[in-house]
Amino acid sequence: MQNSVAFIVAPYGFGPSSKAIAISSFLPNSIERVYFGDGPPLEVAKSSNQFSKCVKIDFLQPGERIATILSAYKVLVFINTMRFVPAMSKIHNSLIFVDTLAWLRKSQPLCLHLVKAYFAQRFFHYNVSSILTLNDNFYLTGAIVPKTINFTISVTKEEKLLSKVKSPIIHCGGLFSPVMCKGADIEFVHQLFEIVKNINEPLRIILPKHLHHFFRNNNNTYLSVIDCSPITVHKHIVGSLFALTTSGIEFSYESIILGVPTLFLPPFNASQHLQLAYYKKTFYESILFQLDNELPQFHSDSLDKDTVAIQKRGMDGIWKNQFESIGNYLQNAVLSDKLIADLKAVRENQKKEMQLVGHGGADDVATYIMREVYK
Repeated sequence: MQNSVAFIVAPYGFGPSSKAIAISSFLPNSIERVYFGDGPPLEVAKSSNQFSKCVKIDFLQPGERIATILSAYKVLVFINTMRFVPAMSKIHNSLIFVDTLAWLRKSQPLCLHLVKAYFAQRFFHYNVSSILTLNDNFYLTGAIVPKTINFTISVTKEEKLLSKVKSPIIHCGGLFSPVMCKGADIEFVHQLFEIVKNINEPLRIILPKHLHHFFRNNNNTYLSVIDCSPITVHKHIVGSLFALTTSGIEFSYESIILGVPTLFLPPFNASQHLQLAYYKKTFYESILFQLDNELPQFHSDSLDKDTVAIQKRGMDGIWKNQFESIGNYLQNAVLSDKLIADLKAVRENQKKEMQLVGHGGADDVATYIMREVYK
């Protein structure tokens, strides 16, 4: 199909789907945009209204079978997955890979030479390996966030963002990944609920729908659950006293870009743990608990196995201790002068680090896609 783009999006958490939505938000309506994915991220993609249609696919099926479907699109954009790239490269010459984990990679993805462009999102000022950067098809880009966030920060000064303070916002996405251990999602949210149930101040919470009952079936009228998409989430973030989030890069970048001090929850996957290790060195004030020092050294080619190790140790008591540390801080600090001073220091440090990243990544990828479409 002429003037058409297919996004093939990894079904791990909401991060990859958020990237697809962000990039699509910069594409004109004259380009047909089709999302291929699975699980809860597919529903998020549908609710964003950024795609002509959203199609469920089985990522375990042979590449040759999906190739007959994808070959109809002029440009193929693979986000955090190179599944189907080998099969598509035999019949298609406009393949794009978007990667949010490039900073972790010590070796090249095996299919890197098969894609026309490899866009790697920056992770603060962490250096990407020269094994990747020396490739002619490699492009390092800024934070990949939706057009709505870029528009918000372009028309609203930081002082105005912070002039009307909203209640803190808690973000707990991604607790449905195919590599989640049985019961890990329930245990993680249970520990979160235990630390906030007795805080008698308003708190707003974003988490996967299958876990909403934890916060809707309770006696604390101060807790409210938010339904939103990556396109509308900025309305909830802007002006929040602080964000308390898992350390996945998507929401972290969005809240920091919008000037909201961002604190972190314990990790439930390997990339979150590695990002927290970096944050501990860069803005330690944002981590209110001890990292698990008993975990092995992680590698980018074993993230699924390492994620299982994190979740098993978490369910064995590590999460309980980590969440209790956060809870003690919040109980003693909510709306106190100390909290306000701490948050100001966090915000200033994070703002400085964010300036090194930039927030034009989605526009960069969309511009490249448009050149390919209109050739």
